[in-house]
Amino acid sequence: MTAASFAALPAAITPSASAAEPSFRVSPGTGNFGKVTYSNSPKKVFTVKNTSKVDLMFEITSVTPETQYSLALRTSGSEHCMVDAGSETHYWGVEPGGTCDFEIEFIPVDEDDYPPGKSVKGSLLVSAYSAAIGGDYVHGPSSGVLNTKTVKLSGKGVEPKVKVTPGTVNFGRVDSEGTAERTVTLTNKSDVPLAMLVDSQLFNAPFKFVYINSQDGDGECRTSDGYYWTVLPGESCTARVQVNEPGDSVETDFLSVELARGVGPYYQGPPSGDVIGYFEIQVKVTGQEN
Repeated sequence: MTAASFAALPAAITPSASAAEPSFRVSPGTGNFGKVTYSNSPKKVFTVKNTSKVDLMFEITSVTPETQYSLALRTSGSEHCMVDAGSETHYWGVEPGGTCDFEIEFIPVDEDDYPPGKSVKGSLLVSAYSAAIGGDYVHGPSSGVLNTKTVKLSGKGVEPKVKVTPGTVNFGRVDSEGTAERTVTLTNKSDVPLAMLVDSQLFNAPFKFVYINSQDGDGECRTSDGYYWTVLPGESCTARVQVNEPGDSVETDFLSVELARGVGPYYQGPPSGDVIGYFEIQVKVTGQEN
């Protein structure tokens, strides 16, 4: 064997070894959900493409952290995407050149490890097995894991935003034993309907909200029982704040309002889910004796 032919030998072996290794592609290669308001749950579609010359079976073996990301797979076959005929529907087979989609849902949850505004870094692992595809179904993997790919995930859970106008509800000078009312506009700057819960325990004398009953027009506070208001994204609610018998001193305080997600066809009815945020309305009055 000449030196030239010996040098060419590895090059002849390498292609056959490479061709035996199954290849596939996941797109997009990463999943960045950006900023997501609590109680919202956007989804991203990922596509697995079999770029090898053999039938492959795929499985998502891990999606982490489970409290923040959720997986949804096809449950019926379609073209080159064939689900397992058995009970393990998380397997699916793909012919050479074929594709199959799956979804990842980001459900931001306020936890000690992921406070508002902190990026939630996660990942998913796609594993490939060899498979014999017949008809519209596959029947479990026929090999151990042949190849894997990791897809990184990220997203930030953020609290809903409410713009309060004016920034301070100033009653000015009010008789020490008198009563006065002012209006305040609450604008939902978030991308989800917000239920604003006003609890009597949150009232601070001499200030309180004046309940608005059965208002469902634009620019008003939608409510069914007077104890909470629901405001659509981009809309505003005009509420009333009252001061009663402020005494003869300057009083400054904050009225705190809980936020939950608004529900119902007319956005009237109980809020859904846990509290997802708070906002405060600053109030001020100068009491004087007449």
